[in-house]
This record gives sequence, C-alpha cells and structure tokens, in this order.
Amino acid sequence: MNKPIFLSIILLVSLCANINAQTNFWSSKDAYLGQVLPNDTPRIFAPALLADSGIVLGRVAFSKNGKEFYYGYARHWFDFNGTGVKQINFDGKQWSKPKVLVENLATPTLSIDETRLFFGGQNSDVWQSEKVNDVWGTPTLFLDKAYG
Repeated sequence: MNKPIFLSIILLVSLCANINAQTNFWSSKDAYLGQVLPNDTPRIFAPALLADSGIVLGRVAFSKNGKEFYYGYARHWFDFNGTGVKQINFDGKQWSKPKVLVENLATPTLSIDETRLFFGGQNSDVWQSEKVNDVWGTPTLFLDKAYG
C-alpha cells in the first residue's frame, strides 16, 4: 500500500473514533445531568437539581459535548431582580452543583464555536461573555436596540 493512502486511512479512522467518543456521552447514563434521556413523553427536567433557584427561566443550553449546562433562573416573574444564569459541569465522574455564572441576565445561548455565551438583558439588550482558558469573562453589552 502506498504511503498517502495509508496515512489517509489512519486519519479517517482517528476522526471516526473522535466523533464516536463525542456521541457516546450523549447516550450514556451521565448525559442530560443524569436524567432520563429525552423521548416523546414530556416530563419535568431535573426538578430536584434546578429547583434551587425558584423558576427556571427561558432557554437552557448544553455544550456540544454535553458536559456543560447553562440555565437562567428567577426568584419571581415580575422584574429582573433575582435573575441570573447558572452553570453545571460534568468532570468525567459527576455533575457539579449549580454555580452562578452571571446575575441580572437570562436566556443563555452558546455561539456555534462555543467561545461566546450570549444573554438577554432587561430591555431587550443582548450581552456577551467570552471564554478564555476555559473561564467565562465578565459580560459586556453586545447589542442595545429598543424593540416594540
């Protein structure tokens, strides 16, 4: 076998193994915060884990590999006082307890490359945080436009 074909086969096999490793977590018992895997039957997601915040508010976000989870929370429905976003991570053995990532922002949305996390603010403004060395920075105003 000539060398370029052999190297191409090795590269293809290693890429397939990497893709398989990423998808295996999603079907493991640890995926989805260790909850029952999603199916056609609606059920409340992680009620004992997420209820510590009062109300799970708006959208949630999982990282592509499924090992980071972000969700918005609120103490009540009336204003942004008591709102924020929490993060939960899987360390390879267990999920961490929720930790506050930001306060007074909600609706976490990951960028496609997962280097930015976007948040909704009080007046339809959008904030962003950049991830540097696996640490999220302080959110900065990304878009401030009056709607309505």
